[in-house]
Amino acid sequence: MPDIKNILIIYNPVSGNFFRNRYDRQIIKKFFHKRNIAYTWLETKAEHSRHIEEYLQKDFDRVLVVGGDGTVREVAHHLIKHQRPMPLGIIPLGTSNIIVRSLGVPLSLRGALKYFVGNEGLPIDAGIVNNEKYFLISCGIGYDAKFLKATSRIWKKIFGPLAYVMIALKHSYSTDRITGNLTINQETKKITSSAIIAFNVRAFIGRKKNFILKVHPGVLDVLITEAITIPAVLKLIHKIFRRNKPKYHDLDIVQTKTLTFVSEKMLEFEIDGDTWAGKKITIAIVPHALNVITSKKNYAFQKKSVV
Repeated sequence: MPDIKNILIIYNPVSGNFFRNRYDRQIIKKFFHKRNIAYTWLETKAEHSRHIEEYLQKDFDRVLVVGGDGTVREVAHHLIKHQRPMPLGIIPLGTSNIIVRSLGVPLSLRGALKYFVGNEGLPIDAGIVNNEKYFLISCGIGYDAKFLKATSRIWKKIFGPLAYVMIALKHSYSTDRITGNLTINQETKKITSSAIIAFNVRAFIGRKKNFILKVHPGVLDVLITEAITIPAVLKLIHKIFRRNKPKYHDLDIVQTKTLTFVSEKMLEFEIDGDTWAGKKITIAIVPHALNVITSKKNYAFQKKSVV
């Protein structure tokens, strides 16, 4: 078992269920007290948030984020930006918890705590947008940015993952399009599309072998689709499960290390669930950017599964 003496805990009090937050705090604190592991507790509320980056500059054995994918992205951004070697562990409290599913982290609180102290930090890739903002899951332009913006926090609190399904069905035949010049694999084309999404990892819900996120060292998977419809989404899922070779059609995945999309109009784009805006978006891969807590067995499977 790793030698852990001093950790930083970053807790998002608005993630997860309103009624469980206080109970979860007690479990987490008792867990580390029992193991004589010293911790510094920070929360993402106003009076603490300004200190988070400052504390990430200090020397801890590892960092534990208790929250959803957005909170994880913020902490990961600071660690990568300042090249901090401290391994990042995650306790899932969000709605989708996509990142922890990729790392094999148990979704139960006690299971995730045991996973955190029982495994080592291993390197994974990250993406970077406009040489400024890092992401672990994806950066999307067009439909998915509008989709995530429409999914309010209160909807996620009430309906959980079902909120995403409800919004997706509501907007499943969106006619919105983005137009601009896409440069990918040193080729520039003018395209009109519903969505351009660059994935650092392929994401699926579940813990079965074929559903675990795959780490792709040094490459992004880019989805380009002309229409967001239920049949189109089913077609995409079929292609990914069959691991078809990448193509450049109305609905396919292209692999690349970098891409640029330029539009005359202001565009909405999302980075791991947080939305932004701009006219030029450049996305690139940053190999082995971040150390995360994951099991060696799961990590080896992920690397072996790269296409």
